[in-house]
Amino acid sequence: MLAKLCIVIMAVTLTAASMLTVRQQRLDAVYDMARSLERAAAHDRQLQEVRIDIARRVTPEAVLQMAGRVGPFEPIPLEWCDPLPSVLNASVIQEPERVTGLSPLAPTPEETQPEDRDRTTLGPAFGESEHAE
Repeated sequence: MLAKLCIVIMAVTLTAASMLTVRQQRLDAVYDMARSLERAAAHDRQLQEVRIDIARRVTPEAVLQMAGRVGPFEPIPLEWCDPLPSVLNASVIQEPERVTGLSPLAPTPEETQPEDRDRTTLGPAFGESEHAE
């Protein structure tokens, strides 16, 4: 009988010790998470201060002064910025209806069913007023 009582006491003791260990690990994890959040907030504040400092220092006059040290600058020609002529040929650009019909995913009129012609992906009542009489 004494042996059984000792075993029960040891089992309860080990269970309590393991529960305390798990509780301590959980508290440590919460503490680490809180510290990480504090560090992230501190980094965000520091980043915001750096952005404010940059915004104060970068004025149009300062940019012109920095650019003047590098050399003369010219605007980029508009033809270089427009990707459409390099992708499509010039005859398609003159005809907007051909440009809008270039989508490989858009169904052709022959592929659409008669009941699908009036549908939209926004729902059957899109564009209609709720209070229409």
